[in-house]
Amino acid sequence: MRNTVGGPTLRRGGRLLRGCVGSLRNTRAIGGPEAVAAVPPRQAGGQGSLCQSVAAELAAQLGLACIEIVRVSSRSPQKDIVDEDRKKGVERRIGNQEGSMSVDDHVAGLSVVVVDDLYGSGGSMREAARVLRGSGAKEVLGLTVTKQRLYEGVRLATLD
Repeated sequence: MRNTVGGPTLRRGGRLLRGCVGSLRNTRAIGGPEAVAAVPPRQAGGQGSLCQSVAAELAAQLGLACIEIVRVSSRSPQKDIVDEDRKKGVERRIGNQEGSMSVDDHVAGLSVVVVDDLYGSGGSMREAARVLRGSGAKEVLGLTVTKQRLYEGVRLATLD
């Protein structure tokens, strides 16, 4: 596997980053995002993750605010939470993330894009969206680099 942090797809000017910037720039023309945030590393106080680097670069290139979501308590790695029953596995992964994040930045009334490196169960993205909405964000949009096939076909309830 290629080192994606410095690899050609995610570094400044890389194909993936250019695609994300282009897509977000197009949505801004119709009232798209006003800020970018990253799902924080699973360890409390963690910094310098791939997601945080991508979010900061997107914010810089698009002239958007970069919102910090903070991991307030460490969690087990999502990949270590498995269950024979896929739906129960998803529920356990979602439960693993609950209450683990907070946001101190002013987000009231903003549309925020949340960057995550992998969408498996949606637990991390869901918790990030919950804390942003709880802090007043009017809209939260998810942006992930890849989706895990393990949970394909398992639908989760959306947050309203």
